[in-house]
Amino acid sequence: MNACQEYWDRCQIKSKFGLDKFKLFDKIEQKSIFFNCMTDTFGNILNRLRLKAGIGLRELARLIDKSPGYLSDVENNHVPPPSEEVILTLAAALNVDKNQLLIAARKMDPELSNYVVQEPQAADFLRMAKDKAYDSSDWEKLSQLADLANLGTPKGKADKK
Repeated sequence: MNACQEYWDRCQIKSKFGLDKFKLFDKIEQKSIFFNCMTDTFGNILNRLRLKAGIGLRELARLIDKSPGYLSDVENNHVPPPSEEVILTLAAALNVDKNQLLIAARKMDPELSNYVVQEPQAADFLRMAKDKAYDSSDWEKLSQLADLANLGTPKGKADKK
């Protein structure tokens, strides 16, 4: 089991037992795990997920309408990660969270891209955040402020309008 999987498993345990308020990892371990996850290749992650799902290479290739050779090249890091659309198809075929594969490929979820296109203020805000070099703690604070201010509409309530 690699460090990314160990970290994920610990987070699941932490959540299951309501230990959210306790620090299970010290900062050094967190940074080490994050670094390992970020340096793992898309191909390696895809291969692990495919094997974990118990799906053969040829079967997955058939499910996503790609050649087994191409899929093998992706898993062996001989070609760059596929397009966002192919990644979404892979996630569905493997029954995994699409964000896991999108992050591994360092690609943007098409839903987010479309949202930014439809909401020009979102693009302006992201440009400002980039210019001001927002870091993860800034984003965490913004997320907390948005929750406190009840910004946005909860998913279930948006459909009832």
